[in-house]
Amino acid sequence: MTEMRQTLVVLNADACRTYLVLAPKTVRRGADLTLSVSILRASRPVDVRAELKDSSDTPIVSNSINVAPGDEHYLHFKTLLKFAVL
Repeated sequence: MTEMRQTLVVLNADACRTYLVLAPKTVRRGADLTLSVSILRASRPVDVRAELKDSSDTPIVSNSINVAPGDEHYLHFKTLLKFAVL
């Protein structure tokens, strides 16, 4: 089984420690992946980027979104069929 890691980058210093991200513990081949991203407090909208990386730290899939303070949005990753082992 190949180890997979999730990376989240919040691109706004105002949002430091004021966000909530919910993600599944297990990522399965053939299934879509959705992350819930909430910005709890910030003075302006926040750019958020999430990546799924393999054990050698190579990004496999990524997505980004702009989230306004107080809002919740979802980052969707399409079906992960192209990966041999998850």
